[in-house]
Amino acid sequence: DCVMAAGVESMSRVPMGSDGMVADYGFPISPRLSERFDHKLAPQGISAEYIAQRWKLNRKQIDEFVSLGYRMVILTGGEPTLHEELVDIVKLARNRGIESRIITNGQKTSDMKYLRSLVSAGMKLMHVSLHTSRSDIQSFLTENPESFSNIRRTLENAGKLGVNVTINTVISAYNADHLDETVEWVVSHYPMTRHFVWNYIDPTMNRASANKDTLPSLVDMELSLHRAMTFLDAGGRTFRVERVPLCYMADFARC
Repeated sequence: DCVMAAGVESMSRVPMGSDGMVADYGFPISPRLSERFDHKLAPQGISAEYIAQRWKLNRKQIDEFVSLGYRMVILTGGEPTLHEELVDIVKLARNRGIESRIITNGQKTSDMKYLRSLVSAGMKLMHVSLHTSRSDIQSFLTENPESFSNIRRTLENAGKLGVNVTINTVISAYNADHLDETVEWVVSHYPMTRHFVWNYIDPTMNRASANKDTLPSLVDMELSLHRAMTFLDAGGRTFRVERVPLCYMADFARC
C-alpha cells in the first residue's frame, strides 16, 4: 500500500536550512545516520536521483507504477512554482492519467498567464497558503509586502479559470483570534473556495522553537476556530483541522 500526505508549513520567516543547528536541540542528523551515508547526505532533488540509481528505477518502471492505479499527485515544496519545469511535470502527469494539484504561496500564480499555463497543462485544483485576511499581518508573517495582494490576484485568476481552490492556514499567535474572520472574507470574495485546512504549529519543530512569538495559545484560538468551523459547516463547505486536540474541537471532533 502507498499513502501520500501533505501538510502546511510556515517557512517564510526563517531562511531555508537555518534549523541545521539550533541551541538546546543539537544537530538534526545523528552520527549513525551520517556514517551510514558516508557523510554525503543530499537535498531532496538529488536524493530522488540517488534513489532512482540505487534501485535502478527508470522512466519505464515509473510509468508502470501508474498502471498500478495511482491517480493523483500533490506537488509541493518549498514552493513548487519556483520549479522551472512545473508546467511540464503537470502535463506529463495528465498524459499518464494522473491528476495534479499544487500547494502554493500564491505569488507566482498571481500572473494570469502563468496560472493559465498550469491549468492548460492539466491542473484542476490548487491549495493556496493564506495566513490571514489582514494584509498587514500577512505581510509581516511572510516578510513580503505584496503577499496579500498577490494572493488576491491568484484567487481572482482561479475563479476566472474555473480552478478549484483550497485554503491552507497555519494557526499562529498572529491569526489565532480571527480564523473565522479570514474564512468569512474568503467565502464572501471567492465563493468557488469549497475546502479549508488549518494546521496548528508544532511547538517541537525547530523553526517554531526558534520563533516563539509565533506559537499560539490553544485557548486563544478555540473560539475563533469554532466560529470558523460553524460558519463553513452551515454553508455546506468542508474543512480539516490538524494538530488540534479533540477537546478543543467541540462539535467538530470528527474533522
